[in-house]
Amino acid sequence: MKISDLSESVEGSSFDSIKPTIDSLIKECVKKTGTLYIDTNRSKPIELPAYDNKKTEFIFTDALETFYVKVFEENKDTFILYKQGIFEKEAAQAEQLASSVVNCKLLDDGLWYQKNDSSLSSGDLYRYNKGETEKIESGISSFAVDGNNEIVFFKNFSSKDGVESADFYIY
Repeated sequence: MKISDLSESVEGSSFDSIKPTIDSLIKECVKKTGTLYIDTNRSKPIELPAYDNKKTEFIFTDALETFYVKVFEENKDTFILYKQGIFEKEAAQAEQLASSVVNCKLLDDGLWYQKNDSSLSSGDLYRYNKGETEKIESGISSFAVDGNNEIVFFKNFSSKDGVESADFYIY
């Protein structure tokens, strides 16, 4: 929209009635745009058109032809987890591994992730390795990796009279 067109359309209007239009035009003009590329020392970077650059994070592996992608969902607390491959000159079709993911860690034995039920604060722990997904445990509150590359997780979280507790597991 040109400023001259805007001035004609709002002539005689109150500030409060045109403010939402002006706000949306300004947001549209300054929003972050761009295209994501990956460069793995090839002759030309490869475009990744399937991802919104404002909602995407990458997890790179030692293998140059495979990496993982986190695309954050609208609530920004959870993300969709993808496995992305690339060919010599283009990106492969991404494989969706899970949605409603709250945490993931890359280890030597694969990618570990926690997928929560949208109505609960706990979820299930999975390991993705060599194209296979394995459910490790149900009803976990959170997980992490300790110094020995062991998975540690918490279950049965409770709070009573200001005292919080959970069961601690090492996998």
